Amino acid sequence: TRQNPNGNRRGYECPEERDYYPYWHPTPWKDIVVFTSNTSRCDYYKENSQNVVGKGVCREADTNEQLIRVATPEDCEAENNTWTLEGSHGIEAPECLFAPWSRVNHLGNTMGGHNAVYNWTIPNDVHDRCVFRIRYNISTGDYDAWNINSTWNDRNGEKLGLPNGYLFKNNPDVNIGTPDDDNADNNIVVELAINTAQFGRTFQDRSHAFSIVPRPANVPAGAVVHNLNVRG
Repeated sequence: TRQNPNGNRRGYECPEERDYYPYWHPTPWKDIVVFTSNTSRCDYYKENSQNVVGKGVCREADTNEQLIRVATPEDCEAENNTWTLEGSHGIEAPECLFAPWSRVNHLGNTMGGHNAVYNWTIPNDVHDRCVFRIRYNISTGDYDAWNINSTWNDRNGEKLGLPNGYLFKNNPDVNIGTPDDDNADNNIVVELAINTAQFGRTFQDRSHAFSIVPRPANVPAGAVVHNLNVRG
């Protein structure tokens, strides 16, 4: 992916799935909540979560191997392979809420110095081996990130109408003066300290392993069980 060009992989993560949400292939992750600064996209997030909609995958015709690189039925069939639709998780769409303000690099502290919180009702989905994942995305305002993809690569900025060498590449030389081939005094060239992998970034900030155990027999079905934790 753009922020993982050398293909490094940590643990069992799929960098492409980590970097894009909602993801277009099937995953085991069940979505709980999306916090966003742009709530106009909430319907999109909820409607495209695998909680409520199936996801397709391309499988190699002879081996049935999943071909991650193929993302659409058309591309799959063009290679004479089989596009298979896997079902949704069959649960409610994730909640989508406005993201609270947070002070930069202060581990989620909000107004008053308190942590941002979300009250999650743990589902009755008993299992010994569960993983809870929190990831956050930093979206750039330098370009229209939602509508630009790989077809814009290597365009030297012309398609985006960028002036004076403002190219989306690492450490570009930019002319902040008045470009003039005849008068060098009008040219003021500086180098911008830019790492394009940092324009938009997704972090898997925390992952926690836990178990969901059956409700004790002596606790009524309608009783509230509080899960108490401490800040580590």
